[in-house]
Amino acid sequence: MKNKKSAASSMILGVAFICCVVDFGIAQFGLLTLIQKAYSVLAYLAIPVILIPYLIHMAVTRFDTK
Repeated sequence: MKNKKSAASSMILGVAFICCVVDFGIAQFGLLTLIQKAYSVLAYLAIPVILIPYLIHMAVTRFDTK
């Protein structure tokens, strides 16, 4: 029982250390810079994710005209 508890504790400690390193890296690069880059990537993803299915839906339903 003692070995399982120490193994879990060391794993938690390792994960916490990795999270701290990632957080430090984000702080070094600048959070606003990363957010700006993420927004630009999301804007480019909007074209295939939103526009293309919308155009396909319009073509299939024939612009909802009867």
